Amino acid sequence: MTCEFLSSFDFAPRPADRPEEDDDPDDSWIDVCFRLAHQWHLMSVRQFAQHYGLYRVEELDIPIYTDGIWMPPPPPVRL
Repeated sequence: MTCEFLSSFDFAPRPADRPEEDDDPDDSWIDVCFRLAHQWHLMSVRQFAQHYGLYRVEELDIPIYTDGIWMPPPPPVRL
């Protein structure tokens, strides 16, 4: 199961212009995708961190978490 999880894990952080608090509950941003026990799991980083015990619920609203996960802007294109 570890090999299945690690080989299928995909992380696509949300763009900086789409803050998590703006998410619609019916259409939230999918940051994390992985397969475990022959089932696909799709969730936000916040859901992943909470579900797997990486952070407690109250820790998810402190600046080190909310400001720490971000996607840097793409490098400028040189011609």
